[in-house]
Amino acid sequence: MHAAPVYISEMAPASIRGMLVSAKEGFIVGGILIGFAVSAICDAVFSDQGSEFRVIWGVPLFFGVVIISGMLVMPPSPRWLMLKAYTNTDPVVSKSYRDAATAALTKFRRGATPEMIEAEVYEIEQSLVQEISTEKSSGWSEMFKARRALIAGLGLISLQQLTGQPSVLYYQTAIFKAAGFGSFASSASVIVSGAKLIATLFTVRYIDNFGRRPLLFAGISMMLAALIVLFVGFYLSTTDGDDENGDPVISLPHGWPPVIIFALVLYVSGYQVGFGPIAWLIISEVFPLNLRTRALSAAVTVNFGFNLLMTFTLKPLQEAFNSLQPGKGQSYLFLLYAVLTVASIFFTYLCALFAPQHSVTVAMMNLQMCTSVIASIVNPFCPCSVLCQRPRGSRSRRSRLSCSRSHVLGSTSRTV
Repeated sequence: MHAAPVYISEMAPASIRGMLVSAKEGFIVGGILIGFAVSAICDAVFSDQGSEFRVIWGVPLFFGVVIISGMLVMPPSPRWLMLKAYTNTDPVVSKSYRDAATAALTKFRRGATPEMIEAEVYEIEQSLVQEISTEKSSGWSEMFKARRALIAGLGLISLQQLTGQPSVLYYQTAIFKAAGFGSFASSASVIVSGAKLIATLFTVRYIDNFGRRPLLFAGISMMLAALIVLFVGFYLSTTDGDDENGDPVISLPHGWPPVIIFALVLYVSGYQVGFGPIAWLIISEVFPLNLRTRALSAAVTVNFGFNLLMTFTLKPLQEAFNSLQPGKGQSYLFLLYAVLTVASIFFTYLCALFAPQHSVTVAMMNLQMCTSVIASIVNPFCPCSVLCQRPRGSRSRRSRLSCSRSHVLGSTSRTV
């Protein structure tokens, strides 16, 4: 599942790369929606027969067969094939890899002329020469040398979880029960999944039009607004322990149930507009090819690590806040996540993201022009959102103008 963004980013045309990588998130959310819908239908139809589990497990099996069948006819990534061609010392084997890369690009670029295919193969080859000449190895230690990409990519993956997504969804059943759904509260999760799917489809459709940065800002802002509403709503509510399923029993003030449901839907929609698809898209774009698989492994580890952290700290944090003000633990949790969401906005502002119309190769060249994202605070002369590699004190006015000209590509990152 998490290898898909890298594969897609390496085979997709630059003009639709963002849309295709984001579509992966759309299919995941669509699968979740189908799962909730099938579960709700089976619970209603087969509740007295005890056989609903067969249908619930049978439907995913069908989609699994479809995925396996599709992967059997998909060629390897052209960039991976070119990497094999470049690093292989046998001329015959190297040529076979290069021919395979050309064939793969031809399959992915239907309607492209042989000259266009050859030009793209040459671009990939030149980018590999540059990457391999600057990175003598692809070990884990090299990951820390690509610190600009490391901060941008893993930072977004961490904030994806630290802004409270696992914890907010923990309360969705309790929120629906408080809104009057009663025993159908768990089935009402279909509403949340439906909202997530609609938001994801919006991102898939417009990510290459609006760009990464605006959608990230929009999504995070939606999450922040929702968390503030959830904080106020839960602060005004009362909690009467947990029910038999371990879900908190919440009594909301009059008129608040629809507001809280709207806030929940707004939160998950904001996540799917911003962090959900775009964090993984950035991971697939900003790392050199020889580090990309390790970067993906690190991102997945960080993602699940922070997910576990948020899950296991939910109850202790709630109890700690309850000890400060009894019955208000949930509300202060949402306030904490709101503060972390504000921090995410600042991080996104400082983090250099790349124009969607650029190829992965151009994006990598763009990244190499700049250094630490945090240092951008002290440099007003560089038009991109991070600091130039040259020390500030050693740069004359002429060198700063030269820097500006060399950042023609980087300057677009302010608007994407």
